[in-house]
Amino acid sequence: MSVIDKNNVTSEEYSKIQKDMEELAALYNNFKFLLAELKKCAKDYELKKKSTRSMLHKRIRLLVAKLQKRNVTV
Repeated sequence: MSVIDKNNVTSEEYSKIQKDMEELAALYNNFKFLLAELKKCAKDYELKKKSTRSMLHKRIRLLVAKLQKRNVTV
């Protein structure tokens, strides 16, 4: 803000600019927090999806093997 000549900006305008900059900083910090949360959720989702698919595929392979045995003996 030192680039702005205080003689050309009233103290009221300068105060508003400072307040707006503080609000922007707070919003940016909130954005960074939410982005980190989103990344964590996405990572947790991918791990859970991979784990669930692994369990399902294992069960499906066992079921297919049992069905194939039954068809062979029939």
